[in-house]
Amino acid sequence: YHHALTFTHEGYARYLQWPKDQTRGLCLLECACGTGYFSKLCAVNGFQVDAMDLDPNMIEHAEQNNNHQNVRYYCQDMLNLSDFGKYDAIVVFLDSLNYLESMQQLASLFKEAYQHLNPNGCLLFDVHQELRIEEFQDEFIEEDFVLGVPYQWTIQTIDTNKIQHQLVFYEDILKKHVFTQTIFSLQDILKTLEELNFHVDVQMNLGDSSTDEKYYIKARKD
Repeated sequence: YHHALTFTHEGYARYLQWPKDQTRGLCLLECACGTGYFSKLCAVNGFQVDAMDLDPNMIEHAEQNNNHQNVRYYCQDMLNLSDFGKYDAIVVFLDSLNYLESMQQLASLFKEAYQHLNPNGCLLFDVHQELRIEEFQDEFIEEDFVLGVPYQWTIQTIDTNKIQHQLVFYEDILKKHVFTQTIFSLQDILKTLEELNFHVDVQMNLGDSSTDEKYYIKARKD
């Protein structure tokens, strides 16, 4: 359901174009791959893809529904890449880094990525802007249908740098999902990346009109 709520063909096409434009090679690692839809999309477009997710159910879904000869799926924590090789691009999309709990974890991911990039390789990711904290001081509520099922999605700020999502799907058996995201300071992100000797570029969108929700960050290794 969450994939259906956030999916658009146009959005994924913009995400795909980003590594195509920024990398010279075709060896790509996707962290937090979820359903594997984007992993397969990259493979169909010529990339050799390793894709990981911490949730075994997501990996099972990906292997069953988005299998491709150029994709290998792993159930793995993205904070530990020691079993992986080196890549021309490492991507972490759809604000997946905001599910990390602290700046220490984020710094650990950046360090792992640096060690597993080829020279001139890129870490590409997006994160929520700091304004999201102010935006959700008052609870956001969305009610609609997805795949024919009624749902309610609420988002609210619960701490100085945390927002909480609650998704309720009204099936025969009510399904409720609660998850928290950390909103990181752009200043802290840039400082940490530059201390690792990444060359950093920040965009406010990926060719669409949105400029107030996310930072799109490219960190290139020498």
